[in-house]
Amino acid sequence: MGVPKFYRWLSERYPLVNHNVSETQVPPVDNFFLDMNGIIHNCTHGNDEDATKHLSEAEMVVKIFTYIDRLVSIIRPQKLIFLGVDGVAPRAKVNQQRARRFKSGRARLELEAEARERGEEVPEDAFDSNCITPGTEFLQRLDHHLRFYVRKKISEDPLWQKPQVILSGPLVPGEGEHKVMEYLRWAKKDPNYQPNQKHCLYGLDADLIMLALVTHEPHFFLLREKVSYGSRGRGRPSREVLENPCAEGFTLLNVGLLRESLRAEFRELKLDEGWYDLEKAIDDIIFICMLVGNDFLPPLPTLDIAEGALDNMLDIYKEILPSMQGYLHQDGELVYKNLEVFMKKIAAMEKEVLQMRAVDADMQDSRKRKQQKREARFRGKPMDKASKAGGGSKADGGAGEDGEGNSSEPTMMSTEARSLILFQEGDEGLNMWKKRYYTVKLECEGDHDIRTVTKEYIRGVTWVLQYYYRGVVSWDWYYPYHYAPMASEINALVDLKKPKYNYGKPFNPFQQLLAVMPASSAKLFPEVYQELILNDSSPLRNPVNYFPTDFDLDMEGKRADWEGIVLIPFIDEKVLLEAERTHVNPARLKKEELERNTLGPVVTFYYDEKSKEDLFCQSTLPQQFTNVVTSKSRVMMVAPPPPFPANEKGFTSQMTKGTTTGLGNPKGFPTLQTLKVTSRLDAVGVDVFGTASKKKSLVLELKAPGLSNLSIKLEQIGKALLGERCFVNWPYLKESTVTGISDNTGYFDTHGFRAHSSGGKEEWEYQADKCIDSYLTKQAIDVGEASFFVHARDCVDMTRMPDGSIEKHFSDKESMHPIQVILRSDPFEKGGKSTIQTAAQKKVMQSLKSGSKVLYLSEPYYGCVGTILKGGRKKQQDPKLSIQIVPNSDAEKQNMSTCKRIVNHSQARYFPDTVVTKKVGISFRVLGMMTSMVNAKDSKGKNVGLGLCLKSRSQGAIVPDYCKVVVRGENTFYEYTAVALQVLQQYKLKFPWVFDAVAKEGKKDYYGNDFFPSLPPEEADKMLYSVSRWLKQLPLARRPMVKQEAKVAPEEAIRALQQAIIPTGSKSPMSAKPVHLENISPMNVLTPPDPSLPRPYLLKVGQFAIGDRVVSVGGHPNAPPFGSLGVVVSVYPNGLVEAIFDSSYLGGKDLYGRCKKGTGNIVPPFCLVNKTRPVDLTQVKKRQQQQAKGSGKPKPQAQKQQKQQQKKKATQQVQQKMEGMSVSDPPAPAKKPEEKLANAGNALLKMLQKK
Repeated sequence: MGVPKFYRWLSERYPLVNHNVSETQVPPVDNFFLDMNGIIHNCTHGNDEDATKHLSEAEMVVKIFTYIDRLVSIIRPQKLIFLGVDGVAPRAKVNQQRARRFKSGRARLELEAEARERGEEVPEDAFDSNCITPGTEFLQRLDHHLRFYVRKKISEDPLWQKPQVILSGPLVPGEGEHKVMEYLRWAKKDPNYQPNQKHCLYGLDADLIMLALVTHEPHFFLLREKVSYGSRGRGRPSREVLENPCAEGFTLLNVGLLRESLRAEFRELKLDEGWYDLEKAIDDIIFICMLVGNDFLPPLPTLDIAEGALDNMLDIYKEILPSMQGYLHQDGELVYKNLEVFMKKIAAMEKEVLQMRAVDADMQDSRKRKQQKREARFRGKPMDKASKAGGGSKADGGAGEDGEGNSSEPTMMSTEARSLILFQEGDEGLNMWKKRYYTVKLECEGDHDIRTVTKEYIRGVTWVLQYYYRGVVSWDWYYPYHYAPMASEINALVDLKKPKYNYGKPFNPFQQLLAVMPASSAKLFPEVYQELILNDSSPLRNPVNYFPTDFDLDMEGKRADWEGIVLIPFIDEKVLLEAERTHVNPARLKKEELERNTLGPVVTFYYDEKSKEDLFCQSTLPQQFTNVVTSKSRVMMVAPPPPFPANEKGFTSQMTKGTTTGLGNPKGFPTLQTLKVTSRLDAVGVDVFGTASKKKSLVLELKAPGLSNLSIKLEQIGKALLGERCFVNWPYLKESTVTGISDNTGYFDTHGFRAHSSGGKEEWEYQADKCIDSYLTKQAIDVGEASFFVHARDCVDMTRMPDGSIEKHFSDKESMHPIQVILRSDPFEKGGKSTIQTAAQKKVMQSLKSGSKVLYLSEPYYGCVGTILKGGRKKQQDPKLSIQIVPNSDAEKQNMSTCKRIVNHSQARYFPDTVVTKKVGISFRVLGMMTSMVNAKDSKGKNVGLGLCLKSRSQGAIVPDYCKVVVRGENTFYEYTAVALQVLQQYKLKFPWVFDAVAKEGKKDYYGNDFFPSLPPEEADKMLYSVSRWLKQLPLARRPMVKQEAKVAPEEAIRALQQAIIPTGSKSPMSAKPVHLENISPMNVLTPPDPSLPRPYLLKVGQFAIGDRVVSVGGHPNAPPFGSLGVVVSVYPNGLVEAIFDSSYLGGKDLYGRCKKGTGNIVPPFCLVNKTRPVDLTQVKKRQQQQAKGSGKPKPQAQKQQKQQQKKKATQQVQQKMEGMSVSDPPAPAKKPEEKLANAGNALLKMLQKK
C-alpha cells in the first residue's frame, strides 16, 4: 500500500519527525511489527533493473533472513516481534494489485528483450517478482523457511528469547500492515491492555504513517530505509542500503512528534476546548490524506501533492473547522453535512488547478521540442513526426517531471484538454473539460451516470475508513471505475443513505492469482490453472479478455510514468469463480498444490529453555544452515482473528486510559515540550532530501535568552558551563559535554578566554550564521537572535564493565549550537545518573545465575566458555561465583599457533607497474585507466563499465589480492599480483580494441563510435556489452574495494586456515576436561549480550590483528552465536573486523568467494573477544579511575575548593544580571508539567543555578 509523494510532503512540512538511526540512540521498544513484503521485494530484486542478474532462491532467502536480523538488532524489542506477510487481499485491493502486476510483468519482458538485443544472456528461469503473491510455490516455501528461521533464532540468539514471536504467513488472509492493525485492534479491546506501550512498525509504504495515527497510540515509531529523490531515486532506498543494511541506513519517523506538530499547527486557531478535540482533528487529517490517493480509490482528478493539494486542503479544513464545530467523520463514519462543505471548497479550486496544469504542459512541450532539436543536430538525425507535433502517447498528452521520478513520455494534459480549459471564457472551459472527462474517461452518458460515480466513490471512501478503523467490512466490494469523480460533483450528500456491504469471504490463494496475474506469469500457476490463462477459448479470455498482453497506460494528469493508470478490465468475480468451477478439476492438483490453496493458521512462538519440540527444527536450507538441535521454544498454531464485532467500534478517537504524553513520555520518546516554543507556517526552504522545498513548513520558534542586553561576559558563562553535561539535538536530546562557549568577542575553553583575531572573527560569524541557517533549513527551528554558542562533544557510545558499571565515550569532533537549544538535564532521566548505573549493575548481577553461560576473562582460561554453577548472593556487596570452565583443548592450542603461522607465511607476490606494463604491452596511462574505471555509453546513453576497478585513487581504495599501494619517497605507486596481471593479459588478448581506444585518447566517457566508427550503433552496443558480460564473469567482479590502509589476509591464506583448523567441539577426541573455579569476581566473566544494556567495555578496548583467534559474544546479526570460535582475516580502518568461524551459522557469508559458505562475515569489534591478546579488565578499570581523578593523581583539596568557589562566584554574577528575565508565571502551589518549563532564557538560568 502507498500514497505517492506523501512521505516527502510530510517530511518537508514537519522535518523534526524524522530522526536518523544510530545504535546508541534507538528508543526502547516493546512491540516490533514488520510488514514483510517490503523486505521480500528488497531482498529478491530490490531496485535492480538488470535482467541478466540471477540470484538463487537460497541466496534470496538468506538475504531475507539477514535483513530481518538487522532490523531486529536495531530495534531490540522486549515483548513482541510480529512478522506479517501479505495474504489474500480484499477485492478492493485486487484491482490495484492487478494493475501493478500487469505493469511489472510488461516491464520485465521489455528489460529481457533489451538485454537480448544487446547480446546478453537472460536466464531461462529469470526471477519473476510477481511470484511474491499468495498461492505461489515461492511464497509457500518462504513461509516454511521463516518458520525454521524463527525456531533457529530463538534457540541461538538471546535477542529473540525475550519477546513473543508471531508469524502471520501468506496463507493467513489480509495485507501485512493490516494484520498488524488487526492485532492492535484486538489487543486494545482487551481490558488488560496496558497504556504507554512502545511500538515500532517497519515498512516503506507512506500510508503506514496514517495507520499509525489511526491507532491513537502516541508512543509509536516507524522504521524505514533512508530514501533518495531525483532522476533515479524515486523515493526508494539506495542499493547499498538494501545490500548491506545497517543502522545508519535507516530513519525513524516519530508519530508522537507528528501529533505534537499537528497540535502546534492547530493551536493558532484558538479553538474552544469545549468542543475541539485534537484526536478527532487527527482523524480528519487522516481522511484528508486519503483523498490524494490510496490503494483502493483513485485520487480526485485535481488533487496532486506536488501541486500543493495537501497544503490547500489543510488550509481549507482550518478555515471551516471553527464554523463547523464538528468533524468530517467520527471513528470512520462520515458526517455528510460537513464533508459537503469541505468538498465545495475543493471544487472552487478546480479551474485554477486545471489552468495551471495546461500552462505547465505547454511549457514542458516547448522545452521538450527544443531539447529534441538540439539532440537531432548533435546526432545528425531528423526529428520524428510525433515530436514535431508536440508530444503525446497512447493516452495523448504533454508534460511533466516530478522530484520523485522522471517520465519518459510526460503527458500531464493532452492538447485537446488544454484547448478546452485555456481558450474558453468564464466557467465554460471548466464545464467543457468536465464533460470530456466524464464522457471519455468514465464513459458516462448523462447526469444519472455521473451521480452513480459519485455514490460509488462515497461508498468507497466509507469502505476505506472502515478498513482503517474496524478492518474488512466487505471482502467482495470494489470501486468499479479507473477514475474518481470531480469534487464539484460530490454534492447533495445528505440525500445519500448509509452504505451497506455484503461481508462475503476472501478468495482462495489460486483464485487471487487468477484475479491479479498477467499471462506472462502463467508459469506461477499449477498446470491445470494455466489453461484458463493461456487458452483462447477460456471463459476468462472470451468474450472479455482478462489477460491482455497489450494495454494502454493513461498518463494524463500524471507527472511520472510510474503514476500512469493501467487500463485493463476489472476482473468479474462471478465469471472467475464459475470458470474455476467448470474448468479446474481438483483431482489434477498435487498434494502440495492443494496445501497452498488453503487458508492457514497464525504461528506463535514462545521461548522455553526446556522445550525439545522438533516441529520446524529441520533445516529448510541444509547447505547453508544446520538443524535446530534444541528448539528452546514452544509453538502454538491458532486460527486468524474473527471479524471485528459489528456492534463494536474498532479504533476510536481517544488514547488508552492512563496514557501519558509530552513530559510524561517514556524515555527515548522525544517531545516538543522540553522547551517553550511558538510556531508558524512559513516557506523557509527546508531541505530534507537535498533540494529546498518551496512549500510551507511548520517552523518552531525558540526565543533567545537576550543575554547580550544584560552585559554578561562570555567568561562568566564559560566558567559556569564548561565541562558540564548537556543535551543537544533538541528535541531528541543527545547527551554531550560542554567543551567551550563562544560569542562575537572570542572563545572560552579550558585554556581560558581567547579574543578573536580580525580574520578569526569573520570565520566565527560565518560559522555562527551557518549554524543558525542549518537549524532553520534542516529542522525548521528558528532560534531567533543568537549571541552565545555552546561547543560540545556528543556521546557516541556507552559501554559497561562486567560488573555493570557504565562508561561513556565522547566524539573527538566538536559541534556548535545556539545556547537556547541546549538543555542542562534530560527530563526523562528518572532518578539521575546514579539510578541508571545502579539499575544496570543490578541487571548484570541478576544475569549471573546458576546455569548461565559466560566467557571467562582471566588467565589461564581467557576466552573459554563456562557455566555458572552457583551465583552470588543478591545482597552481597562483592558477590563471588562458582564456575565450570571448559579449558582450551590441545586442538585449540594448536589452532591458535597454526593461525598465526599460516598468516605470517602466506604473502602474495606483487609486481611493480614497470613490470606489468612490459608484460601486458601497454603504457603507464593505459594501465592506470584500465585498472580503475573506464566508462562507455551505449547508443541509448546507458553507462557500460569497461574498467577492472582494481583501485580508486580518489577514494584511497583497492581490491586486495589484486592490487596494493606502495610509497616510494614522496610518491605513491600501485603494484599488482600475478592474478591481476593474468586478467589484464586475457583482457587485452580478448578485446584489444578497448585498449587501442584508451591508448589513443583518455576520456571521461567513450561512445560506440570511439571503438567502432564504421559499425551501426546497435552492433557497437553488442560489442560493448560483450565486454561487460566477460567482466561480470570474473571472480574479480565479486570482490569489493576496501580502504588501502586495511590489513587483509590473502585468499590462499584463508583457504589454508579453513583446511588446517581442527574441530574443537565437546565430541572431539582432543577436547579438554571441565575445570571448576571458586570465588570468581563478576569482573572476570562476560555474559551473553543483554539488549537493554550498553555493550561490554572489554569489547571496546580489544585490539585485533590478522591471525588472532577470537570467540564470539553474539549480539549482532553478522556475529555467530555466543561462544563460537573463529580467526581474524581482515582489520579495517573503521574498526570493523572480518573473521571466519569454525562452523557455518545463520547470517554467515562466503566473503565474496574467499571462504566456505556461511562461515565468514564483517563483524563489529564489540562482538568478539580476542583470545590471542587478552585484556586485563581489573587494570583497565584502575587506570580509568585514576584518569578520572586527573593523570592518576588526586587534586589537592585546597585547589578543588578554590575551583568550586570560582564557579559559585561566576554563577552568582550571571544570576544577578539575569534577574527579571523569566517569562514564566510566578510560582503557584500546583503547576502543570508544561508550566514547570521556562523559555530558553530560564533554561540557561536553571543551568547556572544548579551550579
